[in-house]
Amino acid sequence: MARYAESVGKERNSPYRMAWRYRDYVIDAFNADKPFDEFIREQVAGDLLPAAGEAERDEHLIATGFLAIGPKALSKRNVEQFYLDIADEQVDTTCRAFLATTAGCARCHDHKFDPIPTADYYALIGIFRSTDTLSGVIRPYREFSYGRALPLGGKPESAEPSRGQIVHDELAAIDAERVELSSDYRAANRKDGGNPMRTAAYNEHDGALLARMAELVAEIEAVEQAERDRGPRFCMGVRERAEPADFAVRIRGELADLGPVVPRGFLSVIKNDRTPAVDRNQSGRLQLAKWIASRDNPLTARVFVNRLWQHLFGKGLVTTVDDFGAVGDRPSRPELLDHLALEFMNDGWSVKRMIRRLVLTRAYRLSNRHDDRAFVADPDNRLLWRFDRRRLEAEVIRDAVLAASGQLDLKRPVGSRVLQLANTELNAAARTVGDGLFCRSVFLPLLRSNVPESLALFDVADPSLVVGRREVTTVAPQALFLMNSGFVLDSAEAMAARLLARTDLTDSDRVDLAYRLALARSPSEEERREVLQFLASTPADPAKNPAGARPTAWTGFCQALFATAEFRYVY
Repeated sequence: MARYAESVGKERNSPYRMAWRYRDYVIDAFNADKPFDEFIREQVAGDLLPAAGEAERDEHLIATGFLAIGPKALSKRNVEQFYLDIADEQVDTTCRAFLATTAGCARCHDHKFDPIPTADYYALIGIFRSTDTLSGVIRPYREFSYGRALPLGGKPESAEPSRGQIVHDELAAIDAERVELSSDYRAANRKDGGNPMRTAAYNEHDGALLARMAELVAEIEAVEQAERDRGPRFCMGVRERAEPADFAVRIRGELADLGPVVPRGFLSVIKNDRTPAVDRNQSGRLQLAKWIASRDNPLTARVFVNRLWQHLFGKGLVTTVDDFGAVGDRPSRPELLDHLALEFMNDGWSVKRMIRRLVLTRAYRLSNRHDDRAFVADPDNRLLWRFDRRRLEAEVIRDAVLAASGQLDLKRPVGSRVLQLANTELNAAARTVGDGLFCRSVFLPLLRSNVPESLALFDVADPSLVVGRREVTTVAPQALFLMNSGFVLDSAEAMAARLLARTDLTDSDRVDLAYRLALARSPSEEERREVLQFLASTPADPAKNPAGARPTAWTGFCQALFATAEFRYVY
């Protein structure tokens, strides 16, 4: 839902070198069972929340990476259009992720189906255009700059700038000067067709700026790579603009075709008497965050409880999890959705308590046994007379292969391998940036337009979009991947070595262990007999293995387990 990725995407795909901090923040928040209302407020307006100390302030700044990690069209020449597109993407993502509302559809005209007028859309745009987005990328140069990121490490109570802030300010000044210098150079060259003396002067000045920038970046990256406790550290995020302002409607979405100015505000269809008013001296993000995460908001708790239900049961009580509007599906049991939403809020917005509540239900513990009468009455299983068979998500398939083979590294990587890529547009080297990593898939480098093959084939979410429910396809390349990919073959070999290393077990015991590692069950007697016959039919090669074991046969057996439908599906 957060459309997480570590690169810009679109036409000029440059790296987001600090996106991994937001990834780690989200994982830590769920592990610590951070109340979901607090989780929302930190992501939408963390920079405006009070902090007890430096660590909490840094956490709040990192959380606002939610607004900064979206795709951006760095090749767009019109600066105002570039920033308006960023605000549009932030409005659309925030409304879809937390409210399951397609407010972005009202950019050019009143919403075709939901009661969202264009004025409401531009009221939200005013909030996000009164916000500076610091994703670390410089539009004209298509590269990452710490001068366009947020410095961490400053003490909230101190008036003295941190070392990170000092470096940030100097880099930001260099960035601005380079952009202005480049713009002046191009304008002058257009007038006289290219003056060699002017070009030489430009190159000398720009070269000096680049040299100073390289010195500062080297200082920063030395600290970032080592992840030390002190020194300049940075993240992606947002901050308030110096002069917040309301925004004029763009008629038919055209930048230059101005309509009336709309005061900053929220969606009128779900406002009530207790909705906070926007502070005219601020962007309005703080009030927006509080309104989204309020008990008085009729949508937020329902939307998230529905997402949890969909994650556990395979489909939500409202199947269109990203759209609760008029064209979305109606809830199969609206009273149940309301009940769970109230319980969620009464439990302190605790995600773990709600998950526990759902997995202990009778509905969750049902088998997938077919019932002819129930099928006739409810063929789509909307009322849950059985548990739907579901394929594992792409990340889980990869993690399960690594876990069964004994290769899964449960330690969290420090940072991201994206830091090792050249600070420029992504090239062929980016395709292999995740090779050789055995960490959990959530920690793999995830670059837009360059998703790892092991994930892309099994319908991983498009990292440029809000995707609450993934498509599930069954296509030939999936089977070919399990049959031929180096990743699967190497993992099967590692699993075979793991089994053969158990010298205290018989072959029959090893077969039993293999089934439990891969399929979480013991083999039937018929399966055991067939596997043992297959192993016995493959002659041992004493030259390769004096002990007489048959690693090739065991590897083939392990790969066959990975290729079964049972390995990929939850029954």
